[in-house]
Amino acid sequence: MDEHEIDVPPIDELDPGAVTLSVAAPATVSIPVGAALAQYADEDDFDEDVLEDDLVSGDGDFDADSAERPSPLSVDDLHAAEAAAEIALAEQIEADRLAEEQRLADEAEAERVAEEERAAAQAEAERIAEEERAAAQAEAERVAEDERIAAEAEAERVAEEERIAAEAEAERVAEEERATAEAERARAEQAEAERIAAEERAAAEAERLAEEQRIAAEAEAERLAEEARIAEAERVAEEARLAEEAEQARIAEEARLAEAERLAEEARLAEEARVAEAARLAEEKKQAREAEQARVAEEKRLAREAKLEQKRLAKEAKAARIAEQKQQTLDAARAAEAERVAEAERLAEEARVAEEALREAERVAEEARVAEEERAAEEARVAEEARVAEEERAAEAARLAAEVAAEEDIEDADIVEDADEDEDATEASDIDAESTDADTTDSDTTDSETGAAPRTDESADVESSSDPEYVTDRGSADTVDNPSAESADPNDESQEMTEKSAPTTAEKKSAAGITTTGVQSVVRPTGEIPVPVSSAVVSAARPGGIQQQGKVAGPEAASLLTADRLLESRPSTRRAPEGFWQSLLYNASGHLINVGDAKAVRERKDLDSKIGRTLGGEARFVPVLTRKGGVGKTTVTALLGMALADSRSDRVIAIDANPDRGTLAERIAHQSRYTVRDVVRDADAIVGYNEFSDRVARDETRLDVLASDTDPHLSEAFNEEDYTAVADLAAQYYSLILTDCGTGIVHSVMKATLGRADSIIVVTGGSVDDAKLASETLSWLEVNGHEELVRNAIVVVNATTPNSRLVKIEEIDRHFASRVRALVHLPYDPQLAAGSAISFANLLPETRLAARKLAAAVVEGLPAGRENGR
Repeated sequence: MDEHEIDVPPIDELDPGAVTLSVAAPATVSIPVGAALAQYADEDDFDEDVLEDDLVSGDGDFDADSAERPSPLSVDDLHAAEAAAEIALAEQIEADRLAEEQRLADEAEAERVAEEERAAAQAEAERIAEEERAAAQAEAERVAEDERIAAEAEAERVAEEERIAAEAEAERVAEEERATAEAERARAEQAEAERIAAEERAAAEAERLAEEQRIAAEAEAERLAEEARIAEAERVAEEARLAEEAEQARIAEEARLAEAERLAEEARLAEEARVAEAARLAEEKKQAREAEQARVAEEKRLAREAKLEQKRLAKEAKAARIAEQKQQTLDAARAAEAERVAEAERLAEEARVAEEALREAERVAEEARVAEEERAAEEARVAEEARVAEEERAAEAARLAAEVAAEEDIEDADIVEDADEDEDATEASDIDAESTDADTTDSDTTDSETGAAPRTDESADVESSSDPEYVTDRGSADTVDNPSAESADPNDESQEMTEKSAPTTAEKKSAAGITTTGVQSVVRPTGEIPVPVSSAVVSAARPGGIQQQGKVAGPEAASLLTADRLLESRPSTRRAPEGFWQSLLYNASGHLINVGDAKAVRERKDLDSKIGRTLGGEARFVPVLTRKGGVGKTTVTALLGMALADSRSDRVIAIDANPDRGTLAERIAHQSRYTVRDVVRDADAIVGYNEFSDRVARDETRLDVLASDTDPHLSEAFNEEDYTAVADLAAQYYSLILTDCGTGIVHSVMKATLGRADSIIVVTGGSVDDAKLASETLSWLEVNGHEELVRNAIVVVNATTPNSRLVKIEEIDRHFASRVRALVHLPYDPQLAAGSAISFANLLPETRLAARKLAAAVVEGLPAGRENGR
């Protein structure tokens, strides 16, 4: 279609009142026409309508109705519409051209603005980078200056603190000396007051226990009376109700009432018997307490007398060591202050290094490289200086040798000339001989004054080579080392003349640096540094051999092959640190910076050291006990044994001494079919550790467990004698023996267990009744003569359930801390709460840590180095 051709749609699709002309260009022209145009009924095209074909009927007749329709558009109208469309099209094309020009102008402007902004941004970035570089350089210089000033200030502060500490220490020592007498008197008064207070507390405790028992008895009686009254009221009400029922019901009620009266009578008799038994036990406790109080009072009196005697002896010894103590105290204070400052600096440095490890790695590597280069340069410089010094020393030795040789040549010439003169003039020869004899006499006198016998030059040289401390390079300064002297004929007349001129040779030795003292002579040329060697090497030298610096004639002794002599540098014996940042810094610096282990690693190693402390002598017994079941006593025993066996190198065993059915063997993965009953029965057949170990079960931590009887009827027979037999056998093969006791504390096994105990562990839960029963257990032990075990005891607070805020655990801690040596909390662990076999490696970290802390506390309280025999 031509771009200006008009597309006219069918008439029936036209909007009444308007005709839309569509052209190829994006333009639309609307021409209003009559509404009657919409009344065309046929679908013929517009040309047929123009020709008025539809105005004539099919049979040629004129249709009057059609004639009434308005005529179609005229050709002028169509031309006008076409012209209007062309105008609109032109306007549209012009508008599009202007829009395109405007778009291109806008794009060019946008590109120009973007280019300007990019250039400005690049310039700004370069300016900011330059400013940041300058600021970083200035900051680095400022930090270096601050560090230097801080280091100087820290040094001044440390010096001032040391001075102040020394003055304070001196004042404190003086104050302590002045207050010693007052302290002694105060301690004596305090001891007396403590004794009186202890007696009053014991009396008050006795009264409190009696009052509690009386109140408990009254409360029990009131409870029984109230129950009887309530039962009587119910019975009366029941009788009134049953009065209207049948006679059979009344007979049944009478029978029930008779049975109730019988039961009440039995309960009353049982209560009277219990009250009588309680009164008897109270009387026995009172008598035992009075006896114990008398024993304690006597022990205190003896201890007081011994303490007074010790104080007297201490006062006598104090005057003798007061001066030494002052000096030791001052030295200790200085050392402690130095260690504290060093430790503080080390910790601060460690923290700083840990934070800056990643940033410092490259710098440290660069510094290490520079340091290595400087070290290599320094070694080269030192080697060059040593070489130059060696050359100078060799030149000096050669010069001295040349001087000595020249003097010997002059002397030989003089001797020959003197000999010729002797042949020509006998008198002159006699005079010279007399002069020589006089000089020889003076030389002998000088040797005798120094305590040495007259000797020849050769013997002096040999003795000088056996100096026990030094062997030096003698070069040619000694006449013995002169080849011409060694090859000279003894019968030569010139040799005889040389021997006669001994004073002149001695003078030459003195001028060359050869001295003779006592029976040894040391040849030390001028400017030469002596080289120390062992006496064994000197004695191994062949007589007459030549000894030079660093060399010995003859074979050397094996003791000279030391590491310092053979190795270029001693390797560092300090091991690599443990910890993420510490290892990272150590590896990044090429093993040059070792800041030590991390805090957690140091704590772990400290626990290992405490748990692994050596225990000499006989086996140690540690029972775990409680008066209430269900608080985790067996669990604590298993955990303690695993922690000890995992960290110690000796043997650890846990014995289930529960008279009832014990479950200790079920808390480890490996089981054994043997029990304590088998060990008691086969005691005579067990003659070594192999036989005993066959009857125990071993855990993955090397903990051995000896199970109790599984049959309750048989386990009742496990008594004091049986436990003694088992304990005696175990003590022969194990260093630590744990005993899982039953819930009762009055059975016979407990007596034998406490008799062997070195320390005890009391387990309690986190509830009120658990804590009260644990405290009563300690009281029972104190009343029955085990005060020392209570003072050295450890209380374990076992959390059998997740944390509960109903009970004030800190109050429980405060109570037990006043009675025992240590307190350990065992956190809640789902694996422990399951009641099955325990895998020590799979426990929660806090649970393992608590078990290790308990093991360390147990080992810390055990006596060390005790010999067999209790």
